Amino acid sequence: MSIGEYCTAKIHPDAWIGFYESSGLKCYTPSGSSGLIFRGTGDPYMTCKHLAADIIVAALRGPGDGIICRAVR
Repeated sequence: MSIGEYCTAKIHPDAWIGFYESSGLKCYTPSGSSGLIFRGTGDPYMTCKHLAADIIVAALRGPGDGIICRAVR
């Protein structure tokens, strides 16, 4: 699962790339040679809740601007 799944479902239907940047969770759509088009911001905690059925206790920024979801099982 990825941040991109949350971006598509909750932020913008064309946003399928997401990063947990230092300024927060950001969603983008690829745009050929011009790079990425910014589509909106998301909530890291809600991203984890969207991606996992477990009880989420923390959403942390991971390597490569990914997301690490800590859950109680």
